Amino acid sequence: MVATLSVTLWRPSIEMAAYTADEDRIVAEFATLLGSSNADGIEARLRSFSHFPPEENAGRALADGLIGCRAASLDDTERRRLAQQLYAITTATDGLSSLLPGALSAIQQSMIAAKCPPLAIEAAVRSARQVARRDPSPRRDWW
Repeated sequence: MVATLSVTLWRPSIEMAAYTADEDRIVAEFATLLGSSNADGIEARLRSFSHFPPEENAGRALADGLIGCRAASLDDTERRRLAQQLYAITTATDGLSSLLPGALSAIQQSMIAAKCPPLAIEAAVRSARQVARRDPSPRRDWW
């Protein structure tokens, strides 16, 4: 029964796009920053990734959630995976709607791995969803 539920509810993490050398460096630096307790730095980095500004306090709430959930306690591989997911949702443009569910699930799994309390995980995922902004005024006349 448990195995059936696990298989049914499990979502594979999103396929990560191939990064350029510069993007790979940015993700690596962000993963290092996630290992610190610098909420201001995390918030500033999240804002710098986004093409469109996130909702008012979403970046700060996510940064505080990551610090509170001890993202720094994750091993290097898991912290890098978390950095990739956060980078992906803040820089995605057209593919965000298909990318977002898997990315949020992977972020949630990272928070679980950090032994974060359930309410804090929910708040972090909600903040991540708000940070993942779409174009506030998309073009409708692209044809």
